[in-house]
Amino acid sequence: MHMTDLSTWQHSHDLNAEIRLAIEGDGDSVIADLHIWQVGVNKFAAIISVVAHAPQPPAAYKALLKEHAELVHLTVEVQRCDAEQTKEPSMQAA
Repeated sequence: MHMTDLSTWQHSHDLNAEIRLAIEGDGDSVIADLHIWQVGVNKFAAIISVVAHAPQPPAAYKALLKEHAELVHLTVEVQRCDAEQTKEPSMQAA
């Protein structure tokens, strides 16, 4: 791995952690799926799937990440968590 590759890898992992802290910081929202791609020099795109009992509009979650200028394209999907969705698939009635 080249030094520039290592630097990019480290930055994307830091960004992953920072996104999780920002979104999940309300104690209700959970990131169910997160994908980050490098799309340019120090430029990243992300798709975030958020699940919450009291979900906010996608714009509210995007606003939590506005300090990340390196995040140039962001898609946020939001789903409401119902009681049935929190059960393990094997625990649900057939």
